[in-house]
Amino acid sequence: MARSKGRTGRPWRRIWKRLRDSPGSEVCWLCGEPIDKTLPATHRESWTADHVDPISLGGAPRDPRLLRPAHRHCNSSRGNRLGSRGRALPTSEDW
Repeated sequence: MARSKGRTGRPWRRIWKRLRDSPGSEVCWLCGEPIDKTLPATHRESWTADHVDPISLGGAPRDPRLLRPAHRHCNSSRGNRLGSRGRALPTSEDW
């Protein structure tokens, strides 16, 4: 698969927009803090779509059920550690 790994083109933009516009997408799933969607994409606090199961470990790049909203720096800090399967990620609240 190409370097983009399925994260380009119209299908990806539709999935990305659907997640960004969905209720609850203004809170980072990793840290629990609000995300300012007006920030430019390069800002560390900007909104990104995080893959729960990293693509580098076999995650599906365009499966909307495996995408969660995250701050850019939270997404980058997590790296390719597993989310839904594997070890639990820290949260700011007790669920």
